Amino acid sequence: MARARKPKRSFEEQMLECRTSLRAQAMKLTHNKADADDLLQDTLTRAIERRDLFDGTNMGGWLRVIMRNLFVNSRLLHANKLEHIPLDALEGQPDPDRDAPRRPNHIALPAVAPTQESAVEMADTARRMEGNLSLEQRLALLKVSGEGRSYIDVAAEMSLTTGAIEQRISSGRALMRRLREMEMEE
Repeated sequence: MARARKPKRSFEEQMLECRTSLRAQAMKLTHNKADADDLLQDTLTRAIERRDLFDGTNMGGWLRVIMRNLFVNSRLLHANKLEHIPLDALEGQPDPDRDAPRRPNHIALPAVAPTQESAVEMADTARRMEGNLSLEQRLALLKVSGEGRSYIDVAAEMSLTTGAIEQRISSGRALMRRLREMEMEE
């Protein structure tokens, strides 16, 4: 006996049969009913636009791939977008650069290049405290504070990151400050 063949279903009928499972898949991806409905609609729209690419074998699998790709692309797009905030919305907001509380060990860098006297004084102080500072701290302090060079230049010369130079200078200055305080107490 020959088996009766099912009549071939249209593209739209196959799509509609997959709608329930696609809605569940969209909910798993988005965790939000409105976003899931939007993703489902975008998926079905894209499938209709690209129906000529469907090979006729597995409508559900083809639609799930479209949905996953749309979801991933939308997440990547949103992850790379910066939120636009109008300037007038920022009026009255604290300025983190101006209003931030200063740490007690904060040292303001000079606004002008160091003078020859300050360079000599820094070198003299570094020599006096030579035994207490590491070689790395001494070099960083002399190059930045003594010679007036930028952190970036010194970091490049020493094959280090700018953060490493900043850390060495900060720890060196803190140590020198403590040693000066101890000298003043004596």
